[in-house]
Amino acid sequence: MKAWKHRPEIDGLRAIAILLVLLFHADLGFKGGFIGVDVFFVISRYLITGIILNKQRAGQFRISEFWERRVRRILPASIFMVTAVLCYASFTFMPDDFSKLSETALYHQCLLSNVNLWLTSGYFNNFAESNPLLHTWSLAVEEQFYLFYPFLLMWLGRYRETVRLRVLTGLFLLSLIGSEYAVHTQPEMSFFLLPTRAWEMLLGGIICFLPVLNRDHFRVREVVSTASVLGLIFCGWYYHEELPFPGVSAALPCLLTAGFICSNLKNQTSIGRVMSSKPFVFVGLISYSLYLAHWPILAFLK
Repeated sequence: MKAWKHRPEIDGLRAIAILLVLLFHADLGFKGGFIGVDVFFVISRYLITGIILNKQRAGQFRISEFWERRVRRILPASIFMVTAVLCYASFTFMPDDFSKLSETALYHQCLLSNVNLWLTSGYFNNFAESNPLLHTWSLAVEEQFYLFYPFLLMWLGRYRETVRLRVLTGLFLLSLIGSEYAVHTQPEMSFFLLPTRAWEMLLGGIICFLPVLNRDHFRVREVVSTASVLGLIFCGWYYHEELPFPGVSAALPCLLTAGFICSNLKNQTSIGRVMSSKPFVFVGLISYSLYLAHWPILAFLK
């Protein structure tokens, strides 16, 4: 387990992720920009896992404190966004549409909007494009994951790191295999529900147990880091809505995200220093607010 510190290049990676999502939703050429959500899944679980592990090592981890921090970080902005959406929609939506939107808002507050959207609509259909709360599905998946993940790490804390890595890897493979199977048999379920998305988040946790590439691996780190960023941009441009997703198709952007994080862990690479520049870091720091705000605006315009 590595000493924990702020990683400005990861803020820059967040900026890439949110820009891909924005470009995709704005129909500005990046038809695969939806992979930005998958990048967020890996990043956030890497950061959260590292924080939990270091608090465990210091004997300071408290599950109540963990959830309190999550609530304080996520809930205020989320409640404000949902309230603003409902207020505006009350003047612009027809009664039936407003009723459906209110239902989505209620499910969102119960951390179940992904389940509601799975049962009522798909991500890429016409109804979804007019739903200002469509994007809340990913927030629900994340928070559902946090309901059990800290307990898993607490239970694994009694074992050696090699055992913890094996358990997380086993769960990762089980979820990935289930995701690949479901994407061909129940594609909407595979897209929206936690069991077929958990592997992406588990990958973020696995990174915390991998060996560190040091200065002696300079060329390898430079190649992996640069290829990871360029690969994410390529996926955002090349992927499209007809591609079976997530499943194995999501593995490439997730692994590229992991590659960038690992290659900049000990020392920043050249592209890592670029990603640590103020413009990238600024966009990365406000990425959550941008994610919350952008889709309602675009949906109302549509």
